[in-house]
Amino acid sequence: MATEYQRYQMQDGKTRLGQEYFNPVWQALDARLDRLEQVRLDWESAVADIQQFGLERIDATIAPILAEAQALLVEIQTLYSELMQLVEDIDIQGQIDTSLAAQTAWVEGAIAALEVQTEEAIEEAVSNIEGVPAGAIIIWTGTACPAGWVRATELDGFYLKGAADAAVPNLTPAGANTHSHSVTHDHSFPYHTHDMSHTHSGTTGAPNSASTTANSGFNIPIEQNHTHNFTTSSQSTSTTGGASGTTGEYSGSTGSQSNEPEHVTVLFCKKS
Repeated sequence: MATEYQRYQMQDGKTRLGQEYFNPVWQALDARLDRLEQVRLDWESAVADIQQFGLERIDATIAPILAEAQALLVEIQTLYSELMQLVEDIDIQGQIDTSLAAQTAWVEGAIAALEVQTEEAIEEAVSNIEGVPAGAIIIWTGTACPAGWVRATELDGFYLKGAADAAVPNLTPAGANTHSHSVTHDHSFPYHTHDMSHTHSGTTGAPNSASTTANSGFNIPIEQNHTHNFTTSSQSTSTTGGASGTTGEYSGSTGSQSNEPEHVTVLFCKKS
């Protein structure tokens, strides 16, 4: 917070001690006191809201800070009264200048320190809320983990999977981000043969025969119906040979494909 000392600095022989000088000084001090009082009221309101959610631990942490703020207000009001008393005596103008500058700087420093201490106290109180064990992990969408938590770097870049029944957690990476398929195959036509051997067998037909009587009165018989049996030898007509087909290999292209579904990225924060 910037100091306003230069704005109200007195100069011997030039500064007139009257309402034109002192009224702006009182207004500035009133404004600063009002801001500090508003800070105290805002934190008291915040503590009241937090208490409604049962976070009494935070209230216990902030209470000393608020008490210190109250004490600072009382001290500032006392200094304000003392300053007014000093102004009544115009012969101590140098003391007025010194006191005003010193008190202004002190008030500004006290307010800044109070704001820092209050913020740190709230963060510490939230971080130490009972019921959150050390090592617990939360999902965080901020750019850095909150106070009291550290980034679980061992989980960076990984999806989480619940351990199987009766199994214990295992932080060794498993699975893969990509996969591929091989499409190579072939067809085999082995060497083989066909047997074409065969035979023919049959019986001759029965030709007609006749009986003739000669003029001499003798009957000369002529052989009548008869047959001739024959069987051809086994004849084979075969052609054998190796018939072979073509064996070939057909292959398609393979490539790496992503396994990742649509997602957003977060931080895994671990309780210190």
